[in-house]
Amino acid sequence: MKQHLSTLLVTTAIAATLSSCSSLSDLSGSMTGLAGGGGGVADAIEQAKASPVVNLMYLPPSPAVGQSWTMDMSGMKSTSSIVAEMDGQLIVEQETMSYGAPLIVAYQVDPRVDLARVAAVGEKATSNVTAAWIGEAGKAPVELTVMDAMVIEEMPDVVVPETETTTGSETVTLGGRSWNADWSETSGSKSWMVDGFLLRSDYNGDTMMQISDWKTDAQPALDWTPSAE
Repeated sequence: MKQHLSTLLVTTAIAATLSSCSSLSDLSGSMTGLAGGGGGVADAIEQAKASPVVNLMYLPPSPAVGQSWTMDMSGMKSTSSIVAEMDGQLIVEQETMSYGAPLIVAYQVDPRVDLARVAAVGEKATSNVTAAWIGEAGKAPVELTVMDAMVIEEMPDVVVPETETTTGSETVTLGGRSWNADWSETSGSKSWMVDGFLLRSDYNGDTMMQISDWKTDAQPALDWTPSAE
């Protein structure tokens, strides 16, 4: 392709990271019943088509085709790869497993969307995933439905317990590269991010998730050749 961080931003970034990563394992888990019933990859794809996928994904700083990163969540790893650009938007592929065979979920993400923008009451929440697909490596993808962005509603006045939050900036090395990260620590939880892109999250001194690998030579796993139809 060619801050200070508040507690809310940290929570949002972690939620978006978990959604984009764990949604793949959730997809696999939701189809376990089909596997037991003699289903196959085709059944898994049909099941996936019945449920909308996430509409928010944080990208690394200066996202570009060829970048790939692996998020290690306490031993469960999920690799994301930027494999193509289409009209200024990026195609991000992620791997999942179903029926013992790999499937690929792909998202079309608009990097121009300002994810730091807070939507006003009555507006739709900020989202940047504009299309999604699923398929087998080497084969053409099948389109999925993207979840509609929720409309922001007026929230009742609530008393939120005060928590002490400490923030700062530092250079961290993760996945074999250095990152100029912002960190935020509160109630035993500490997270490092770059513009909302989560690099690492600790809880009570234990690392819960972190970038464990970073590459710049990723290739598409799905067949993105335009259909002849």
